[in-house]
Amino acid sequence: MPGPYGSLANPVPLDPFQEIVAVHWTRRWIAARLNIDLAVTIGGEDAVGPGLAFVEPFSQASMTAGTYSYLDGDALTDFQVFAGGIWSPLPSDDITQSGAPTLPGPYSYDLWLWQGIDAFGCKEPYPRFDVGSEGAALATPVPGHSDEHFTDGLAGDLILRAQGFVAGGPYIGPFAGLQPMWATAEATGSSPSFVPVLQDAETESVSVSGMTIELEGKTYAAIGTKVIPADDPVQGEFWVLFSREAPTP
Repeated sequence: MPGPYGSLANPVPLDPFQEIVAVHWTRRWIAARLNIDLAVTIGGEDAVGPGLAFVEPFSQASMTAGTYSYLDGDALTDFQVFAGGIWSPLPSDDITQSGAPTLPGPYSYDLWLWQGIDAFGCKEPYPRFDVGSEGAALATPVPGHSDEHFTDGLAGDLILRAQGFVAGGPYIGPFAGLQPMWATAEATGSSPSFVPVLQDAETESVSVSGMTIELEGKTYAAIGTKVIPADDPVQGEFWVLFSREAPTP
């Protein structure tokens, strides 16, 4: 996409002898993405064989806890500034973040309820963003999604997605002595061409109300959001729109 008019690449003609090649664009809006990570605690059971025959797909681990955090300790990432009608990257080192949303969890689960690791075609748990209660549409487009616009709603859904187990487990392997027990993960089709069955284990609303950032001594407050959902097993995008606050008289 070409840069804004008023640059060397796109000068603004004034008359046959003059043109504008530099314009100071006001940095009124800044956008950033929520930067959430999920840590999973793995559990299992031991038993003494021999037992039932070997069956695939199987797992020797299940999720016993799921805990959200901000990746690298920062609630926001991928800062963009809206100036001259386009979004442009903004160095995160220049920005101070405050008022991060409170994340849900940690969640606790019984053994053999949810798959805990990615093995033998099974899928490990992961966080996913989805649309919550959207408000009225704003005129500002979402970075990287010119056909999508922010809304004045300030919340979205954070979902822990996981693969469950079929009923009847766990089982003992066909070997002698102490060994890990295993269970069969829910799937469609037949091995080895089966498709994991992914489900919503937990869903919570996450609000950015009251969140602010600071750039060069100026404060920007959250005024809108936009969740761009994604198909499994992708997280999706949770964008936050910040507007520069008017100076205090």
